[in-house]
Amino acid sequence: MEGIYSGKVTHERFMPTHNFFSYNYSMIMIDLDKMQSFFNKSILWSYEKINFGSFYQKDYFKKTNTLKKDVLRFLRKNEIEGIDKVYLLTTPRILGLCYNPVSFYFCYQEGELQAVISDINNTPWNQKFAYLHKWQTNSTMQTFEFNKEFHISPFMPMNIFYKWSFNKPTDMIIITMNNYENGNHLFNATMKLKKKALSSRSLNKIFIAIPLIPIQTLTKIYWNALKLWVKKTPFYKHPKK
Repeated sequence: MEGIYSGKVTHERFMPTHNFFSYNYSMIMIDLDKMQSFFNKSILWSYEKINFGSFYQKDYFKKTNTLKKDVLRFLRKNEIEGIDKVYLLTTPRILGLCYNPVSFYFCYQEGELQAVISDINNTPWNQKFAYLHKWQTNSTMQTFEFNKEFHISPFMPMNIFYKWSFNKPTDMIIITMNNYENGNHLFNATMKLKKKALSSRSLNKIFIAIPLIPIQTLTKIYWNALKLWVKKTPFYKHPKK
């Protein structure tokens, strides 16, 4: 499970205006029991220390001194017990900047996937919200349908119905998110990532292949937000602002 996953992310809006963009992306899959050893593989990466690449637990929904304990507490509040292994799919800090539109926790019990947590960060308010998806045993791919609860984009209303699909992580991770408004297909985001072997060399190649991933992601999001504004796409204020 542990490794580097690289591939492409696409975003496509179908209505009321059309817009499409894509970009190359890399994420790391970390066993929360082995975070320090993961980053000890390269002198350019550090755990809880400043470096070219860094992982800080405070960047996630940690409330105690152990991220895994907080994930398990969140699961117990949602009536999921017995989880013994948690893997985090995320993009850590690069050159001190951390920006993850969404990170995913894959939660296992005795080798069987039991739940996925989508931990979302909204731009530009920097708020967090976690959706829990309870996995059905033996299913290799599953779609979860639910109503939107968390404001993310100023160009997306709150009355959205979600259909999010995940495959059970293997050497490929495919995550598809579809948004519907009043039964109409409004938006699709798809991420297809392929696993690479974990080594000092592969960790360091992230800086060469896709430098400044957080900056690239933010730039893409704001540039396409400007394009939506120019196209006079309806703008929605944060409901709590």
